[in-house]
Amino acid sequence: MRQGINIRGSFGKSVLTLLSGTALAQLIPLMISPLLTRIYDPVQFGQLALLMAVLNPLCVIASGKYELTVMLPKDEQNAHRIVTLSVFIGMILSAVLGISAYLGVDIINALFGIDFHPSFFYLLPTGLFMMGIWQPANYYFMRKEEYRKMSVNKVVQMAAISLLSLAFGYWGIEDGLMFGYILGWTALAFMTLYQLKQIGFRFTFSDFNGMKEMASRYKDYPVYNLLPSFLNTLALSVPVFILTSKFSQEDTGYFNLCRQILFIPSSFLATSIAQVYFQRVARNRQIAVPLRRDFLSLLKVLGLIALLIFITLITAGPDLFAFVFGNEWRLSGDFSRILALSICMQFVVIPISFSLPAIEKIRHTSLWQVIYFSSVAALFFFPYSEVESFLWSLTILEFVAYAIYLFWIYRLLVRHDREKMNSAA
Repeated sequence: MRQGINIRGSFGKSVLTLLSGTALAQLIPLMISPLLTRIYDPVQFGQLALLMAVLNPLCVIASGKYELTVMLPKDEQNAHRIVTLSVFIGMILSAVLGISAYLGVDIINALFGIDFHPSFFYLLPTGLFMMGIWQPANYYFMRKEEYRKMSVNKVVQMAAISLLSLAFGYWGIEDGLMFGYILGWTALAFMTLYQLKQIGFRFTFSDFNGMKEMASRYKDYPVYNLLPSFLNTLALSVPVFILTSKFSQEDTGYFNLCRQILFIPSSFLATSIAQVYFQRVARNRQIAVPLRRDFLSLLKVLGLIALLIFITLITAGPDLFAFVFGNEWRLSGDFSRILALSICMQFVVIPISFSLPAIEKIRHTSLWQVIYFSSVAALFFFPYSEVESFLWSLTILEFVAYAIYLFWIYRLLVRHDREKMNSAA
């Protein structure tokens, strides 16, 4: 009988390779964050949150969702074409965004009802371009099982963001957090290009017909997954928009520090597992190996880690934030208690959700993403007497939504295994 995920086998070694880089990468900003909170005020953290809230959803569409297909072709040349196609799409979108931002500053400010920082409009397209380089290349590293390179990249990115943000703050640059964030992505993009050259990868921009063929073959990914994925990530940005518009950038800053310290490190841990799990599911699907056992094994591991995170936040969240970042930031710790339930549920579900693209269940993923975004966006239309009441509404909604998604994924994997067994009989 086939065994489930073996943490001592190749899966475990691959995850540990990524996690080693993740641990080092997260150690740097965690060590520097107490200094940053004493250099920058909550309003400046709120400005960074707003930049990330706009940039992250755009990053999802930067490659047209073709990056998800890098793992799928058996022919290596086709994988090269997909990476090149994805980067080309990112270049075009970045150029369009840059021109639009330059020409429409006043319109954008009026449309959102938010006074964006002047630096915002040239940092945004720069960040999108850098993300558009890294994203498809990262999937290519997964294809080649270059987990060590992926691990190094985490360290380079987080070290650059942290050290540059600290340096800019020391020099008195007001928007140093935003500059540090974008320049960190720039360092990651250049490191990625260097690594691709190391393993003999060559972009195929001159092979237009080949890229066109790949775009047509995998058109379901942008057609059925582009908009829903954009909306799904935009849903993560909705709380920032609500806090900024209904309350203040100071409240947004407290919220951003809470999410940056808790959600981002936990998501890096989850993503390290997800990247290996995605490659494993895609490979097992090609050789007709049942997927349910791996799902259950991974669910147990993630559930245990999530429980430990939850207990820590509930029992010691405010005191930890006050001790590490200064008493001024105790409110971020209070926020962490409220958000603990939803953060832990997302930690469990997000890595497992990578199994759906691997079995080409894009339409099912897309449907859930649209429903999820619609639910979170509806929070805009409710009145809130205080920040905490909004955060409780958000937490309950996200916990229920991701619990339903987890059950849905399980049912689809069971159906997939059953169909494979019937076709083999």
